[in-house]
Amino acid sequence: MAIYENETFTNKNIVVDGNRYNACVFSNCALIFKGGELPTFDRCTFRSTGIQLDDAAQDTLDYLRVLSGVGLFANVDGVVNGIKSGELPISSRPLPCDTRNTGRNYGQLGFVLAISAGIVMLLIVAIWYGYIYYPNEQVLGGEDQRPLEAQIPLDVMPVLPENLATAYDQHLTGQDDLLSAYSWIDEEQGLARIPIDVTMEIIAEEGLPNWSATGG
Repeated sequence: MAIYENETFTNKNIVVDGNRYNACVFSNCALIFKGGELPTFDRCTFRSTGIQLDDAAQDTLDYLRVLSGVGLFANVDGVVNGIKSGELPISSRPLPCDTRNTGRNYGQLGFVLAISAGIVMLLIVAIWYGYIYYPNEQVLGGEDQRPLEAQIPLDVMPVLPENLATAYDQHLTGQDDLLSAYSWIDEEQGLARIPIDVTMEIIAEEGLPNWSATGG
């Protein structure tokens, strides 16, 4: 940055980026700004002096011209009026995201995971104790208190034959003999057993007996 004090500039094209001018006189000059650091003018006098934009500053002017061409006249006028009043509009930008919401706060994430793991462990212990261990020692309430689990003595269990198939065949043969032979059920009462096929023939010829008429 160059500093100029009490100097007079006449008929010159002056690049003013970053310079400081104190009590200087500009006569018939062109002040060229290229978009760098802003210059400073303190108590200066300007006579027939114009301004010129170049490089990046010219790009800004071209940008305003494009905006005006697409119909944003009011916006461009607002920028121009802001230049005149010294209060240029400042574009609003969103605030940066909270670091807690960016997924980079590993300390907080680890703390949450540790709490979650502790809760899961407590649930597992409660389920194990409440549904597996505790009922085995729980006694039913009331006068007749019996444990939920009891062993049945072997002496009350029915004794099965050694050869179950042979015992079944013998039982089936005995039942067939009863159904196909004549025998007394109660000789004093006159109750006898007759073969099943004979019984079916009698029922087919005479019908079912009337037990109510005989008092039986």
